[in-house]
Amino acid sequence: MKVNRSSGSNLRFLYGSVFFFAVLILTMVLFTYYAMSEASKSVESKMFAYTISLYGDDEGDGCDVILDDSLVYSSGTSSQGLPVVVNRRILRDTVTSGNGRIIRERVLFPPESLLHVITHATGDTLSVAVGDNSIINISMNEGRANVELLK
Repeated sequence: MKVNRSSGSNLRFLYGSVFFFAVLILTMVLFTYYAMSEASKSVESKMFAYTISLYGDDEGDGCDVILDDSLVYSSGTSSQGLPVVVNRRILRDTVTSGNGRIIRERVLFPPESLLHVITHATGDTLSVAVGDNSIINISMNEGRANVELLK
């Protein structure tokens, strides 16, 4: 059977088009996979949270818990413990300067944060650097606060 020249040219064009679209789809799949894996890594690093549990004696002495300059908890304590979850946040804002736009990042409640516990009974303040600890247990006994930091 005789095949004319134009059909061979059309066949090569068809194979080239199929190959081009296969490479294009493969590139899109790899890019999506890479972007999703990078996005999941950055979300994990930004989803850090402090869990603050309050314990106390039955006298009903209260306390104020302040993380940096934010009031996290203010009331009397209970013997069961009340977990309070405080998320670390990253704020991004854009500032326009003479040369262009600058994106600034500000981290709320970084590892350098200070936790202040002010007791209602005596008015004493206990300040503790939080560090990389994510679990904070505060116990109130006889009007005094004790802080235990756990990973």
